[in-house]
Amino acid sequence: MGMRYLAYGSNLCAEQMARRCPAAVPLGAAELPGWRFAINCRGVATLVEEPAARASGLLWDLSPACEDALDEAEGVKHGTYRRAEVEVGGAPALVYLAAETRPGMPRPGYLERILAACGRLGLSTAGIKPWARPVQPWLVREVMAGYGLDPGGIHGPAHWLRVRANGLTMAARTPGADSGVVELFALLHDCRRREDGRDLGHGERAAAHAGRLARDGLIRLDPARLDLLVAACAGHEHGGTSADPTIGCCWDADRLELSRLHRRPIARFLSTDAAHDPALQAGAWQRGASEMVDTEGAAAWGIGDVFAGGAVIAAACRA
Repeated sequence: MGMRYLAYGSNLCAEQMARRCPAAVPLGAAELPGWRFAINCRGVATLVEEPAARASGLLWDLSPACEDALDEAEGVKHGTYRRAEVEVGGAPALVYLAAETRPGMPRPGYLERILAACGRLGLSTAGIKPWARPVQPWLVREVMAGYGLDPGGIHGPAHWLRVRANGLTMAARTPGADSGVVELFALLHDCRRREDGRDLGHGERAAAHAGRLARDGLIRLDPARLDLLVAACAGHEHGGTSADPTIGCCWDADRLELSRLHRRPIARFLSTDAAHDPALQAGAWQRGASEMVDTEGAAAWGIGDVFAGGAVIAAACRA
């Protein structure tokens, strides 16, 4: 037997390993306590030490030639990944750890290939599936840290979460609507406000920020979806309507949130059929007029601890 190697990312895929290391032999599934799966800002997988976590992987038997091939494929000489030794099943195994550990979103199609391989191998996906969510807790914290207004104000995180609830409800009932873009809009549309009044240009500033986040790998959308997000953020303050189902859901989600100001939406400024539904409007009114904190949404965004008794804890938003 040669070197044991634990794959946890795209090298779970037999087709990829067959190209990279034709002589490698799969040895079976394995678990690695004390480590968790993560996606870095390059959009690829790594492992991060965390005592309570447990990562899943596939052990391979590598020949010396296979090791050399994997070192090349993983960019060891360029510092992209480094070799490390971990204990798996009571014996040492090689693992590759990324030099870049800042979190990011997976490259298009990347996570899907890993999840498909886990399905074929019977590996747990509990630590992997959350990375498919369009809005990650670390992204929410990043956006909140740069928010310049009172986080407990009318355009702060509680408002974003209610726009999320409105938007996801409408997207589920609007053919062609992209719920991932709608949720990102909810997070970003007001995040670059400078005041709680009219603040002309805040939509364009939010759109520019979305572009920066995408360039930094913190949002990873294909060009068409990024264009939708940018257009939705830029245009939401101008009072128009849109025939695009995704942009329409974004704008309607925000306009139904006028309920927090005890203002009813004006029908001619609503883009989607769903937004005209009296029952949906009633739900949005109840959430906004009562200034409800969407605890389910807060948990999904990883910010449940930011709210205390329905109020936003300002210090947590600056953390």
